[in-house]
Amino acid sequence: MNGGTAGLVDGVTMVEGHEYAETITDQFPGGGWWDAAGYENSDKCAWVGAGGVGGSQNITLATGSFAVQGNFSNVTNGCAISAVPFNSNVTTVTFSATSGNQIGTVGTPVSTSVAASSSDATQAITYSATGLPVGLSIGSASGEIAGTPTVAVWNSPVVVKATDATGSSSTTSFTWTVNNVGGNTVVVAPLASRTSAKGKSLSLANSATDNQSLQNLSWSATGLPTGLSISGTTGAISGTPSAGGTFTVSVRATDLSSAYGFTSFTWYIASVSVTNPGAKTSTRNVSLSLQIVASDTAPSAIIKYAASNLPSGLTINVNTGLISGKPTSRQTKAVKVTATDNFGATATASFSWTIA
Repeated sequence: MNGGTAGLVDGVTMVEGHEYAETITDQFPGGGWWDAAGYENSDKCAWVGAGGVGGSQNITLATGSFAVQGNFSNVTNGCAISAVPFNSNVTTVTFSATSGNQIGTVGTPVSTSVAASSSDATQAITYSATGLPVGLSIGSASGEIAGTPTVAVWNSPVVVKATDATGSSSTTSFTWTVNNVGGNTVVVAPLASRTSAKGKSLSLANSATDNQSLQNLSWSATGLPTGLSISGTTGAISGTPSAGGTFTVSVRATDLSSAYGFTSFTWYIASVSVTNPGAKTSTRNVSLSLQIVASDTAPSAIIKYAASNLPSGLTINVNTGLISGKPTSRQTKAVKVTATDNFGATATASFSWTIA
């Protein structure tokens, strides 16, 4: 086939290919394929010269270039290096009648049909289906889908398959909605009243149920504290409250049929404020007291107090905010008092205090 060193392995690749082709066409241990003259598959093409129709030639693979001989092919009815295989038994299944998208109601009987045929008219068709609403089934021989739906579902994706006796098949798709009698019911899980701190980020999940399966819910809310928003797809409320106060919140979930449910609750945003006492002047070694006053927008808030840089001899009561004691030295201090509630809200006030 090839001259010089390029042809050193031609005999190996051509003979091994010859024998391998005969092996895979000999499907029975005691015999095999041969023609009237006694030639096996590859024998019929062993002496076709290079360059002729079906003759030996080089083929290039990922591992290199190799010389091979042709083999007899039923596709070309002659010798060939390669040929697209064919199967005379292949059939085609085609739907002649399909069903459009269906809408029904729980408890109401329904019936619709599909029809398909094979390119071989002698072939019987068998039908099957996936995604049918609960209570419905398909006749395997008739293609009729019938029954009484028992469970509501929104746009269930139905796929009907038609298969002939050779295994050839085709499919058709449509959706099937089954509505509840009197419409859907959406129930949003209740939320208890809650308190959060101004200036602290938060996230609050919401959930709901719908008595029609495969529904999608969209979410909305009114009365949210300033700085918070609700996700229209998940119902999660998140953000950072930027103002204290009392908020009446209503959360609503709406499905694709426009049915909805809602829940309402009170949301307190705790915000602490401290009344600044102004600059103070006191006398050394004389007992004194100063009440720090703080307020909170949350009705259940508990405020704790702290102070930094108090004049020597003075302390603050952590629970009442009362500063008291007897200053021991002359000095001027920049005092800072802090009020923090049990929700994490905090506020400060700063003033100067001179001890004369």
